[in-house]
This record gives sequence, C-alpha cells and structure tokens, in this order.
Amino acid sequence: MHANKNNIVLEQPPENPVDLSDQRIAQLNQETTESSLLGIITARPLFSETGDVVDFQYLTANSGLKRSHGISPEDLVGKTMLGVFPDLREHFTFPYYCEVAKTGESIVFESDFKSEELDLYVVVSVSRPDPDYITITFVEVSETVRITDALAELNVLSGTQAELDVFIRGAMEIGCRAVNAARAFQLNLRDQTYSVARQTGQDDAPVERRPLPTEVVMSLRASGRAMGIRDISKEFQLSAEAGSVQPYQSLIGAPFSVDLQNDSALVFCSASTKSREPTPSELKLVRTLAEAIAARIRLDAAMRAVQQRNEDLQRFASLVSHDLKAPLRTIRLLSEMLTDYLVEDPQAKVFIDEIQANADQAQVMIKALRNFSQLGSAGLQVEALNVGMVVNDCLSQLAADIREANAEVSVTGLGTVLADRALLFQVFSNLIVNALKYASNPDLRIWIDCEAQNDGVLLISVADNGGGVDVRYSERIFELFRRVPGSEQKIEGDGVGLATCRKIIESLGGKIWLDTDFTSGARFCLTLPEAD
Repeated sequence: MHANKNNIVLEQPPENPVDLSDQRIAQLNQETTESSLLGIITARPLFSETGDVVDFQYLTANSGLKRSHGISPEDLVGKTMLGVFPDLREHFTFPYYCEVAKTGESIVFESDFKSEELDLYVVVSVSRPDPDYITITFVEVSETVRITDALAELNVLSGTQAELDVFIRGAMEIGCRAVNAARAFQLNLRDQTYSVARQTGQDDAPVERRPLPTEVVMSLRASGRAMGIRDISKEFQLSAEAGSVQPYQSLIGAPFSVDLQNDSALVFCSASTKSREPTPSELKLVRTLAEAIAARIRLDAAMRAVQQRNEDLQRFASLVSHDLKAPLRTIRLLSEMLTDYLVEDPQAKVFIDEIQANADQAQVMIKALRNFSQLGSAGLQVEALNVGMVVNDCLSQLAADIREANAEVSVTGLGTVLADRALLFQVFSNLIVNALKYASNPDLRIWIDCEAQNDGVLLISVADNGGGVDVRYSERIFELFRRVPGSEQKIEGDGVGLATCRKIIESLGGKIWLDTDFTSGARFCLTLPEAD
C-alpha cells in the first residue's frame, strides 16, 4: 500500500495477479455459460440461393438446455435446427429467428415447447451479437404459468354454485394438470387406515381402492403439511415384490381437516418416479387446493344443516297452521254464540271481546309464521337490480299510506345490487311500513339512501324522524314475534316484519341492523353485493 501525490492511499497489486489472458477470459465465459440456469444456444444461419434464411446450424449449447429440456448439448451441436426440431418449420417462432439473423434487431417472445416427455413454457430472447450467428437465450417459466393458471381456475370454480362432488373433482383435476399427476385421490383417514372418497385423473391411470401403502398415507398425515415423495418404493423400503405391484411410484399431497372428528388428505399420484423434488410453489398450490376442498365441505355441511332446519320449520309451521286453525275457529264461533246468550251482561261482553281479539291475533300469527317459514322456498332469482327502480315500485304501491301519514320520502344515491326482485321489494315495503306505522312525528320524513363501499357491497339505509327505537332492543326487534315492549298494545302488527327482512337480506349474502348511533329517529342499514 502506498500514497500518491494527492495523499490517496492505493492498494498494492497482488503478488499473484488475476490471469486476464484471452484464453482465461474465454474459459471464464465458458464456465459462466455452463453454470447459468438459463439455456444459451448459438446458431449459424443457413441461406438459400436467393439469400433467404432457411435453417440454422447449432454451434454451441450449454447445460441449461439439459436441465430444462432434457437435451444434451451433444444432441444439438453441429446439427440443424429443423433437423432436430422438424415441427419448428410451421411453428410461429421460426420466422422470429430468421428475422433477427437478417436484421440484427433483437426480439423477446414467449413460446411453448412440447414433446412426448415435455410440456414446457419458455421466455425466449434472440439477438445477433455477430453477423455470422445468433444467440438464443431462454428461461423456463412453465411452473409459474401452471401455478398461475391453476389458481385462476380455482378462483373461477370457487365462485360457482357447483355441487360438492363437482367442486371437489374440479379442484382435483386442476391439481393434476398443475403438477403433472396421473391421478388425484381424496382420502378419508381413520386411525391407522384410510379409504378413498373420490378419485379422478387420466383415463389410462389405474383406478384403485387403495392406491398407496398405508404407511405412506399415515406419514403424510403425521407430517401435517404438504409434502412430496419422489420414489415411494425407495423411501419406504418396500420389498421388490411390493414395489412391483405398487401402482403409483411418486406423489405430492397435503392432509386437511374438515372438523375435529374427520381427517382427510388430497394426494396427486404418478406411475413413475420423479427426477426432482416438488417446488415450494407446487407444495403451496396443493395445500391451497386441500384447504379449498375442506372449506367447501364445511360450507356444504352448514348449508345442508340450514336447509334441514328450514324444512323442519316449514313442517312445524304447516303442522301448527293446520292443527290450530280448527280449534281457533271453534273458539271464535263459540264466543259469538256466547255473545247472543249474554247480551244483558256487559262484563261478560268485555271478556268475550277479549277472547275473540286473542283468537284473531293467534290466527294472524299462525298465518305470519307459515309465510315466514315458506320465505324463499321457491328458490332465489338473483339478478342485477337497480335499487331506485325497486324503491319507486314500492313507493307507488304504498302511495295511499304515505299520503295518509302526511309523510315525505326522499330517495338519493341509489345503485345496482345482486338480489331477488320480489324479496328486495318486500324488505323495502316492510321498512317503509314500519316507519309509517311507528311514526310519532306529524311531519314524518323518510330518507332512503345508498352508498358504495370499498369491499364490493352497497350500503343502503332507510331512516325516519319518528320516535326511534330504544338501543336496548336493537337485536330483539329482529327476532320472530318479538316487539319493543309497550308497542303491542298501541300498534297493530305480527312481529314478523323485521325478522323477515333479516332472513331475506342474509339469504342474499348481506347484513341488516339498526344504527344505534342515529338519534333523530330510527335508521335501518343493510348491505348487499354490488353488481358489476
């Protein structure tokens, strides 16, 4: 180390300087090319008598070609491009090579590479560093494309109303394509054994009741994570006889739990061993598919439970309606007969009137219960609806009631939602009728407003300047036959209106609630999915 005239400290040249001879530089370039994960090829253009590029002769090729395409450099060097890959003559990429050889202008494009053993997707860069040859550099992006496509397909499938079996088989087929598996299995795991719940895959792949040794499946279960096995016979030291009858030699799979009692696994199998371990992206995809299947199974179970409860409620309501109608009619008839006998007793008339009023109210409640239980039984007819049009239809039907209440209704900022027209009409009708019915203000005003939210839903509100609702009863008012204490004697009603609103809105994928921060009356808010 020494200092120059500017007092800057300089390093002394090393005792063994780096060899920068042309020969060494060429060697370094060769080593760099060979170690690159990119495939790098040079090729000399071959011209016709008219000066057109008709083929290329390979000059060099690195080992990246072997890693991605399974082709050794020796299989290419000295041979012609169309001699090795005759299908390129009609392929869209061949003119690109010719154009670069003629003009010297570089180009980058994406292309597939298919053979009996391979199905690759590559990004290719072609340049002409020298007039005598072109350089072709490519990087395989097959996995990125496969995983991206698989996730996109799963996203589309998850957005459908497909039945459970269709959804699971669809997810399994997506996985088979993404990880190049012959067959996929959904396994139910029990103690130290398992059974096949579903399977799908290539037509020529073996259809098996027990596709894998039990110890392999139990190992996957014990791991608790997605894993791959390149060579089942070797890794689990199966005997030669057992290995020879084993239908599948490699797998990638993930365990999943539906609930505390049921363990399952999603497994993708291949008849041959694999030359490499599964990548982290492949393992993550398999885990995602397994979790999607588990979520759909849980959703299906919940929907079936809800459907069963609804059917039970309908049967109960029908039974109550049928069995109580006759006794109530009898009570009504007998009370009318008693009135004729006790015309001179005013106290008796009071009691009889009370009996008749309660019988009438019971009949109203029975009818309301039957209607509530049958709500949506015909199925939802979901479509894109202009909220303003539905509200205007509702206001037209209630015009006489609105005039009678001397009410003023304002409608602003309405958008488009996904809903059932008849059911949404019923929601608005119930909310507006409630505002009219419970109005304590002679100058009643009702505001209906809509505001888009960031999460793809519309917030709709129906507010009034009436007496409002005690916040203590903000949940009770949505329960069947439950009303605000004290209102039963003052205002007619069956206690079903708001319960009906909640059932409808939740069936449409939304929420409804009383805004307890609104103090100038009552404000009901609801959300529904926004239509595109």
